[in-house]
Amino acid sequence: MLQVDGLTLGYAGIRVLEEVSLRVRENTVTTLVGSNGAGKSTLMKGIMGLKPPLAGEVRLDGIRLAGLSTSEIVARGVVLVPEGRELFPKMTVLENLQVGASLGGDEARKKRNLATVTELFPVLGRKLSMAARNLSGGEQQMLAVGRALMASPRFLLLDEPSIGLAPLIEEQLMASIRQVANELGLGVLLVEQNAMLALEHSDWAYVIELGRITKSVASAELVDDPSIVDAYLGG
Repeated sequence: MLQVDGLTLGYAGIRVLEEVSLRVRENTVTTLVGSNGAGKSTLMKGIMGLKPPLAGEVRLDGIRLAGLSTSEIVARGVVLVPEGRELFPKMTVLENLQVGASLGGDEARKKRNLATVTELFPVLGRKLSMAARNLSGGEQQMLAVGRALMASPRFLLLDEPSIGLAPLIEEQLMASIRQVANELGLGVLLVEQNAMLALEHSDWAYVIELGRITKSVASAELVDDPSIVDAYLGG
């Protein structure tokens, strides 16, 4: 289990998150719902050690991650797919995937991971020698997810994965994320602008408002909450 307990984060003396606590379990997709500026991306950075906490902590299977570098957190099995993908545009698809496997693991595991990625996203397998910048937006997002999977994660953090994508591609991507959790047994924490779509493909949800968690509930129940539908789901 990935645990966040009482996490408080801020920028330039201004607190953005206040005592946030949540749980992400393996083999499940957890969606974080909130408006722009609520602190969703800041929480992701805090989990990955990119922002030092003012208070609180992050634990993996009960072991504190405080003081570890981001690369050490990745090596322990927590990987972030950032908003905007942050691919290496001039490098090939294969080279971008190899970057994801660069933190360790034997060659056999790297080959297995590559086979898993190309099975999950067959289009990547057909374009391994193509420069990342020549992929479509949807293919680039698949590559960003695939690169993360090359690191053999146990927990995958996804920050706005469908931004800028057509509705059909959004649906395909969310289905792939659900598949990743089910077939690979990963825990997924998902921040997604299309909150309704994300909830349809997730198990559990947290609502964050002004830097605080205000609700924790099964995703299906959140979809039936009129106040949440009106505020965040386009109802």
